[in-house]
Amino acid sequence: MDEKNENFLGRSVLRMTRHAIVGHLLTMLGAPFRFRSALGRRTAEVRLSELHKIEGGNIDLAILKAANLVPANTLQAKIVLSGDVKSAFTVTGVGVTKGARAAIEKAGGKIVEPAAA
Repeated sequence: MDEKNENFLGRSVLRMTRHAIVGHLLTMLGAPFRFRSALGRRTAEVRLSELHKIEGGNIDLAILKAANLVPANTLQAKIVLSGDVKSAFTVTGVGVTKGARAAIEKAGGKIVEPAAA
């Protein structure tokens, strides 16, 4: 590696992305830098153990918002495996992890995938 293309940590500046370079420079200047994804701030996770708070057997994003399980400004949500399912649910339009999918289907529920556009 050419010495003029390396920064003080020995990383090639040419291989660093723009965000990494900006973050690196801000860190060198002593400013705290943390990359925050705009999508990450609009995505919420819901635990399986929290689903018992929902009346009825259908779960979608609007119902999760109405039950105050996700913030009102959430654009998408994902159900994660944490806890157990006490009853069968039909999940529509919400992301589900592999473990949560298995637990929901084992309890007699089903996951309806959104139609591909």
